[in-house]
Amino acid sequence: MDMQVGRIGLPRVECQEFAAPVNSYFTRINLIYYSAIKGSRIVTQKRTAMLSDRRIAAHEGKMISSGDGGGIFSFEHLLLWWAWRANDIGEVEADRELETFLTADTIPFQKALWLYGLEIDRRVPLFDGVELVPFRDMIDSEEKEAVLQSSGTRGMNFVNFPRCALVKRSLHPKFFDDEAGRTDRTSKAIEDAELFYTISLLLNCLSGVHCAPSFHTGYVPPNTPFGPFGGEVAQEQCLM
Repeated sequence: MDMQVGRIGLPRVECQEFAAPVNSYFTRINLIYYSAIKGSRIVTQKRTAMLSDRRIAAHEGKMISSGDGGGIFSFEHLLLWWAWRANDIGEVEADRELETFLTADTIPFQKALWLYGLEIDRRVPLFDGVELVPFRDMIDSEEKEAVLQSSGTRGMNFVNFPRCALVKRSLHPKFFDDEAGRTDRTSKAIEDAELFYTISLLLNCLSGVHCAPSFHTGYVPPNTPFGPFGGEVAQEQCLM
């Protein structure tokens, strides 16, 4: 399959309907971008500028939140994320998103509970920031690609994949480095899991609806580092 080229001349990597030569979306995008940025003049110039930014240097060695967890700050992952965003939305907008990250005290995060047995064609707002989201509107991920491939026309589909998800967006402190904060995150994660599970059961009270909870995932949105270069939190905790 030929790859399209984005705004700064790098390959555009998207979820594919048919099986890819490299197994998963995240493996594919990391392998392609680690190689592609080496020959990019734009990315080389950006690397130099970012290395001289003291605000970026101040992040070194710190744990950056990814929702209920966190990971050590990585300059290379930040550069990969910027290149990926600039390739998608342009350098100016990518710079604005980087500036937001550097000056913010919080990180946005999206929790999801994928549902079996329910298929929708548009987003359905519920309450308290929770909504039902069709799989095609979900953030690109290994899970979305698996669902997309399961609905394709090639091969025999014997596996029942979820077709939508309950989604809740929230803000978390950017730095994940204190015990009290970790305890609060754990409590909040349990609370959100119980909320998702309750909603998934209540949906069955609606006429014609028959659904069951599948697994949890979590994602840092594309407009926030590190996106697919460290932003996926595929917890995949089965509730059945």
